[in-house]
Amino acid sequence: MKRIYKRNGFTLFEVALTIGILSIMLSLSLVIASGAVQRASLRSAENTVIQAFRRAQTLSQNAIGGSQYGVFLQTGSVVVFSGATFANRKGTDQIYEINENIAIDGGLYLKMKNVNTGLVFERLTGNPSPSSFSGAIILRMGDETKNIHMNGKGVIER
Repeated sequence: MKRIYKRNGFTLFEVALTIGILSIMLSLSLVIASGAVQRASLRSAENTVIQAFRRAQTLSQNAIGGSQYGVFLQTGSVVVFSGATFANRKGTDQIYEINENIAIDGGLYLKMKNVNTGLVFERLTGNPSPSSFSGAIILRMGDETKNIHMNGKGVIER
């Protein structure tokens, strides 16, 4: 009589093949997830910058505390301040954090940085002061970019 053996388990080849397929799927999902996290972080920073501009503009239009308000961008944070310039600000700053890996660039940002004033809005009208402060801010992280445009009247577009 012949004996028939029942196979109970997996061969080494089957286990190695399964582990190989799972590791490929995991590495692909990590690449996709990291791109999604990067885009979400950049979108969050874009919303934070726009909200800071609108907050400073609204505070200036309402002349809260009889002062102008402005925004200053720096690595890792966006600062809403009270006063005519960032260097001579008064009162308490409102600081909004953004991802430190986001590079800030663009004509409007360079104007703000070179004169160390920030972008200040005029009292009551809410226009950028001086009105020549119009242009774009570019937020960059990896291959992704977001552009924020502001005209001489303080209107913000994405």
